[in-house]
Amino acid sequence: MWSGILLRSSRKVGFRLVATNAQQIIGVACLQRLPVIFPETPKLVEDFEVLKDKVDAHYAKDYPKGFLSDGLARAAQNPEIRNWIPAPRRTLADEKNDRRSLDRALDSRLYLLIKPKGGKTWQFPQATNTAGETIRQVRKLMNND
Repeated sequence: MWSGILLRSSRKVGFRLVATNAQQIIGVACLQRLPVIFPETPKLVEDFEVLKDKVDAHYAKDYPKGFLSDGLARAAQNPEIRNWIPAPRRTLADEKNDRRSLDRALDSRLYLLIKPKGGKTWQFPQATNTAGETIRQVRKLMNND
């Protein structure tokens, strides 16, 4: 039988106590790294944007000469804008397939999983409550491991 109390929940950290029997309580933490960049735009959305730009251009209002080009010319003179190069979507950690780095899969969520010593499966970090420990002590014990 399993029951639990959600103690702390946010986008980055979740902590849950699970009672496996009357004597043993296990604290489990779920740590998550949110996406750092936007995911790639699907082809369908790109095609729609091109079509939308064509329709907008067809029905666009004609502005006075120099109205838009003056602003673009000033922006082109700004060295920060002129020399801007976007960061690559794939990092060195992606190329090396470094699973221990947070500097990889920038458009995806990453979760912390550990493989216990002598264990065969990966799992979220956890700690077992011994008699007399409070919930806060279990969580601190898990952080120290």
